[in-house]
Amino acid sequence: MIYELKGTTEILLYNEKKVALDRADYILAGNFPLGTQSLDLGLKNKYLARRCSLNENVLLPAVHIILNFHPSDLSRIDQHQLAICWKFMEAVGFGKQPYLAYRHRDTQNPHIHIVTTNILANGRRIRMHRIGLLRSDPAQREIERIFGLVRAKQTIPFIRQSDTNNIQELNYGKVPTKLSIERTTAHLMERYSFGDLREWNTLLKTFGIKCSLLQPSEKRSSTGLLYFITNRNGVSLSVGIPASRLKNRPTLASLEEIFRAHGEQVGSSLSRIRVVLGEQALLPENDRKIEDALLQQGIQLINNAATPTDTIFIDHLQCCTISISRLQQPFLRDIIIKGIPSQCTAQKQSNRERTLRIHGPKR
Repeated sequence: MIYELKGTTEILLYNEKKVALDRADYILAGNFPLGTQSLDLGLKNKYLARRCSLNENVLLPAVHIILNFHPSDLSRIDQHQLAICWKFMEAVGFGKQPYLAYRHRDTQNPHIHIVTTNILANGRRIRMHRIGLLRSDPAQREIERIFGLVRAKQTIPFIRQSDTNNIQELNYGKVPTKLSIERTTAHLMERYSFGDLREWNTLLKTFGIKCSLLQPSEKRSSTGLLYFITNRNGVSLSVGIPASRLKNRPTLASLEEIFRAHGEQVGSSLSRIRVVLGEQALLPENDRKIEDALLQQGIQLINNAATPTDTIFIDHLQCCTISISRLQQPFLRDIIIKGIPSQCTAQKQSNRERTLRIHGPKR
């Protein structure tokens, strides 16, 4: 993920606080006049702030980059983290920019935060338009190839500071309802793959939204969708907003394009789910911890205790949803249907859902 920000101070303090709490390591200072270990917080901040000030016409001169990796890549990241930073910054056109890199250890997924600026030494600005598609995505694939990392199928999105609410659970009344739904649905439609309206609604639910299908009537000639903000129990808190009134138009016609492409994108996720469930099947029934085992793979289980056959997996690493019906082996479906209700309470599921949404997992 690549974010544009108004200044470097806030994000620099965020990373330094993580280091102070022993939740991150400061690993690299690139293109600074002093070496990595010779810089204190004051020098880091002053140098970046001075570079940002060279072009006062740029409203968002600071850049925050987050590189996310699969949990199984941990040993390779330990070995190659500096080389990965160098390679990525060079590939996205920031190879000669001053930057600070921090390796975070506060989640199961290895990830590196990089603080830099898009202002060159001569005061000109590095072009940021579509940097995620044109530079970050190719750089990601090249790094995966060179260092033998698990491949990600989604592009690295480019998100402005004003858009970061689209990956958080919505709080009704704090942000205008229409804007909140627009941001969240646009983010999910860009990044996630889902196979039908039920899977789309399950994904929305984890972000505090639901959509309802409107059938044709005398006043409406075609089928439509209404979007609501909900509480954690799925109860609507807002009035419904028609999909056609939202700027990104998450209409049924738009969603059906995603539905059609969904089958091509779930192969890797299905394989990981089958491996986890196969391992759990070998354990005594009382020792099975299916939810925890799936979460270690970045897969969230959304279970409906009333109708277990409606269970849906959300793979936050490969960014797709998978209905339990796609598990072709009946004994694997039985493991889920029989095992989950006895292991999961509503509170535990709510806690896990909130945990998975801290950054939006990208890998």
